[in-house]
Amino acid sequence: MNLFIPGKRPRLSVYIFTRNSADRIERLVSEAYEFADEVVVGVDNASRDDTFERVHSFVDVAFRFKLQLPGQLAPARLAVFDYATGDWILTLDDDESMEPTFDSLRDELMSDPQVTHHYLARKYIANLSPPEYVRVAPWYPDWQLKLFRNDRSLVWSPPRPHMGYYVQGLGNFEARTSILHFEPLWCSPEKRAIKQAEYRRAGSDGVIEKSLEVIEGLPLELVTIRPPPRPAQQRPTNKVHAEIRELKPAMLPGWKAEILAIDMVESVAAGASVVARVQVRNVGAMAWTRHVGHWPFLNLAFQLLDQKEQLLQRDGHRFPMPGHVAPGEQVLFIAPFTAPTKPGDYWLEWDLVSELECWFHECGSQIKRTPLKVLNASDSSRE
Repeated sequence: MNLFIPGKRPRLSVYIFTRNSADRIERLVSEAYEFADEVVVGVDNASRDDTFERVHSFVDVAFRFKLQLPGQLAPARLAVFDYATGDWILTLDDDESMEPTFDSLRDELMSDPQVTHHYLARKYIANLSPPEYVRVAPWYPDWQLKLFRNDRSLVWSPPRPHMGYYVQGLGNFEARTSILHFEPLWCSPEKRAIKQAEYRRAGSDGVIEKSLEVIEGLPLELVTIRPPPRPAQQRPTNKVHAEIRELKPAMLPGWKAEILAIDMVESVAAGASVVARVQVRNVGAMAWTRHVGHWPFLNLAFQLLDQKEQLLQRDGHRFPMPGHVAPGEQVLFIAPFTAPTKPGDYWLEWDLVSELECWFHECGSQIKRTPLKVLNASDSSRE
């Protein structure tokens, strides 16, 4: 984790993971060094050309990887955290470039200590003489989350086609600069058809493929592109990892919690109010953050079971994350709820949950049960 230090110019690592890009990778790397402090390139071992050999001496870090599941790019996205040393990371595809306006904005974008990530508009380049982009949805603005803090505990990439990155914390939509996407010019109709087929085989719902269908007659607007860069130069800090890493997809984020203590009454009148105090430690790889309108939506929760441990109520009780909890830190939840209206012996089964994603026990956490005896009002008054 790289923490922001006031007064220090933030360092930017550009990350490119690629295959079959020998004809353009040197140009992209040379352009990246116009605004980056470090360039990291990962090359898919499935490449049929000499991409790795062409580029490895011109970047700060080069490595090769093999995808355990072809087309499953999430582990390649997350591999950058093993190599990048900058305060922030900008990821670029091998058919992309940054609009020149990014250079004067980069320090400003990376200097707000409250912001953890930026969405950048993407422009699909339709012509080069003159340079023009498609100015209509879904080709523009096509917001992409590609600039984020170099903090592995905040970042996740779901194992589904074209899901990109999820980043915890406060994000910003930056419209003053854009990613330039040259795929419409550089990808032949035959290669485009192959890409669409690969996305469908990997489980895409078809929405992403729509952006690959650049149609004649769409509204266009002029755009400024970078002039041809200087030839790539060998880097004195060059590190080449020649071994081939096999990258396995993780199906769920590294959520994991240890419930340390639950302070609550053991018996209560039917329908009475109860307040539990639950102390929890983050023992996973991911930080926990309070919900700010996007992923993740983390809550403490319990499910209600009867004396025979049969589930009575699955999703009725949620208690929001109080704030930021880094791996290794503890947090105290105050959890008010209403006791069941029917007298009897119950179990409360406690766990944390990432809404619409998973329960923490699915990631390896241990659930914790506490007993609760619910009494008739007359019985409780005699105790």
